[in-house]
Amino acid sequence: MYSIVLSFLLFSSLLSIDGEQLTYPQARAVLMVAGWPPEHRHAALQVAACESSLMPNVTGDNRDSIGLFMIQWEPSTWRGWRHAPALAELHDKDIQNPYHNARAALLIFRDHGWEPWTCQPWGRR
Repeated sequence: MYSIVLSFLLFSSLLSIDGEQLTYPQARAVLMVAGWPPEHRHAALQVAACESSLMPNVTGDNRDSIGLFMIQWEPSTWRGWRHAPALAELHDKDIQNPYHNARAALLIFRDHGWEPWTCQPWGRR
């Protein structure tokens, strides 16, 4: 019961983050609530810090890449991750929201590892 209440409080506080740069503790909480397994959270934090400097509202690649993990949600050059069946739970969500972005990154990571990202846990490729 305690962990459910704690998760709810963390999730509620994450929804109030309005485009500000996340602190490392906030980013770790986002990863935890989004379901990242403990053994991958440190690597995910490194990738998000490299990709976005932990700024939820940042965009890149001519605005095709969005949020903490620079998810290519609906880019002009291909259908994007928004249409991937594995991400169906997020199709109508705001991908700039730190939770939704981290959740999308997790679902992409489960199928593709770190390959889709320019930034890797060990540095840029």
